[in-house]
Amino acid sequence: MIIRIGSPLDAADVELIDAEVFDRFHVEAEEGTTHAEIDSALRRASAGSFDDGTAEPVIDSSWVRRHRAGDAAWIASFDAMLAFAESKGWYSPEAGTVQAHVEYGRRAAGLSADEFRAAFRGHPAGVAVITADDGSGPVGLTATSVFSVSAEPPLLVFSVSHISSSTPTITASESVVVHLLGSRDLWAAKLCATSGIDRFADTSIWSRLPTGEPYFPTVSRWLRAEVVSTAVAGTSTIVVVRAVESGSRPDDDQLDEAPLVYHNRTWHALTEHSELEVRAG
Repeated sequence: MIIRIGSPLDAADVELIDAEVFDRFHVEAEEGTTHAEIDSALRRASAGSFDDGTAEPVIDSSWVRRHRAGDAAWIASFDAMLAFAESKGWYSPEAGTVQAHVEYGRRAAGLSADEFRAAFRGHPAGVAVITADDGSGPVGLTATSVFSVSAEPPLLVFSVSHISSSTPTITASESVVVHLLGSRDLWAAKLCATSGIDRFADTSIWSRLPTGEPYFPTVSRWLRAEVVSTAVAGTSTIVVVRAVESGSRPDDDQLDEAPLVYHNRTWHALTEHSELEVRAG
């Protein structure tokens, strides 16, 4: 497997690729990248470090595990790789870090991560919050990747990043709640997009469905859904779910509410003034 350091060097450009390949483990960086730049990028991503006093960078094994949490077969293979690395003196169980040599080269032709993100920055998306609990406690995250796939059966899809602390619980859960947010639900979007906090500390804003899933009962609309399948795609996991129950805000006035939209790194309310064509009737 490869820990790829992109350019410009930031935490968002540290990614794990070739995760199924266990006979190699190295950091890949562009020609001219300094040790200090690699160290800075790894530290910002909480992926590891490359101190001046070390010949090779060290990678936090827990950061690697987060990319495939819930995949028992993969974890077993990764543990076997770490056992081999320990026998060679490359892995420290106490520190939880494994050495990785650096390979320098030019990035293959194609879009950089920044170019790809810039392309989608101008593409607006609806906002949703995903909540779940696999028995270890409730989690929630804000997502703009939710879209419907089929009405019969009622299937929808969303993706979760491997670096999100909520991802292991969501991918290990049998069911989730997908909240489709309106403009009055901005508080929920911000809450579940904020890292380093207990998103469920305020017990007055959330509850549990009779089936046990945590949810925010005052949001515009929500769907309880059962997980059908998951698939790893790059640095995210795609989750396919089947809707089995729906609900809405108790006052049932969501039709008069502007949808919440995320566009160019900020929140927007989609109102009637945005219509380009007036509907007949």
